[in-house]
Amino acid sequence: MNLIPEIIQRYRRSKKKAEGIRIRHKTLKSILLVVRDQSRPLLTTDKKPLPPNFPLDPCSTCGVPHYVKTYHLPLDSEGTVIVSRTIYERLQRLADHAGFDFANVVNNPPDQILNIPIVEQKVIAFSPERVRRDHIHAD
Repeated sequence: MNLIPEIIQRYRRSKKKAEGIRIRHKTLKSILLVVRDQSRPLLTTDKKPLPPNFPLDPCSTCGVPHYVKTYHLPLDSEGTVIVSRTIYERLQRLADHAGFDFANVVNNPPDQILNIPIVEQKVIAFSPERVRRDHIHAD
């Protein structure tokens, strides 16, 4: 039984949406625009930037491995896309604002879908009641 869709639906019903910002690209329309933030490299577990030859799986959205923070912006036929306030602020810091202008605020933006693979596993152990730390004994 897959509970993931039910959990997502419950989350969507319970969560108040944050406003979105509609931005418009000056020249591009109807395209997936990939914007790389070179100031935000992906880090290893010891907080160092990934080396350029580090083997990464290709991105499930665009098919290219990313070594820096990357935004995938699906521009519609008018060249607009709705992003969060945080993404909007980060895009403003990039050179020439990545070619975007502010369009308007969207009070009830559509849900964003993250393309993250989900791995289902069988339950190995299950405790029907909460286990207190003082009840755990090391052998």
